[in-house]
Amino acid sequence: GDAAPTETGGGATTEKKPLIISPDSPVDLLEPQAWRTPGAMVATGSVVEQLIEQIYDEHDGGVLRVGQQEFGPALAESWTLSDDNKTATFKLRPGLQFADGSPLTADDVVWSFRRSLEGPGYVKAFLPMANVTSSDEFRAVDDLTFEINMEHATPLLMNLVGMQPLGILSQESGDEHGTADDPWAATWFHDNENSSGPYVVDSYDPNVNLVFKPNPHYYDQDKIRNGGVTIQFVSDPSQRALLLRSGDIDVAQGIPLDQVQQMSKEPGLKVIAEASNRAE
Repeated sequence: GDAAPTETGGGATTEKKPLIISPDSPVDLLEPQAWRTPGAMVATGSVVEQLIEQIYDEHDGGVLRVGQQEFGPALAESWTLSDDNKTATFKLRPGLQFADGSPLTADDVVWSFRRSLEGPGYVKAFLPMANVTSSDEFRAVDDLTFEINMEHATPLLMNLVGMQPLGILSQESGDEHGTADDPWAATWFHDNENSSGPYVVDSYDPNVNLVFKPNPHYYDQDKIRNGGVTIQFVSDPSQRALLLRSGDIDVAQGIPLDQVQQMSKEPGLKVIAEASNRAE
């Protein structure tokens, strides 16, 4: 969730406040193409951006967002399908950059998609559902144009392209940190990033917290509605509730059910419930 900016200096300027959250699972890695905990999915979604993204309806002042069955622009500002629906063409926004300031081009998109099929992750199990089975189907037409050419048309393609594991990674970073035994730099991406998303990692201690700061090279600075995010790792759900009550954290997940009803009545606290298939 995002925190709304607060005004300072008599309303003349605005300062984006940092947000501190405590999910109900740890962050075990930063690799977006690998199996990971729910907490890690929150983290990796902050440092990679897809070509397109799911459209969300906002509820409770933007605290809760519910995904829809439609997609909007992200790194790609537009996309088209051929008349036979076998070729998808994505046009990247001009001037995109990774967090280190290097350009993000269609070559990085090709490399990221190739990595998803040939690399260490699990996405290779899903892409064939969209009739994508070979890296030869990915092509950089020019720096800003990426194509997927499929043997058969499928209605599932956009759903998969919009998935977080197909967020765009830096080929330059992959080439720099890859080795003969690890050509896709899985070891480096496990704990490091060169973000294409709205945040970069400021510090990461798997036993304490993960601290994000805004990515200064992100294409849509208005989309970053806080001054950074800290994911605090607190394994005891009762302790998370205490930290929330004391104001030491802003958002907590997995609050004990016997405390939820009482907390919903406490001033300054809001309980938001959503449907889940998780057994607690």
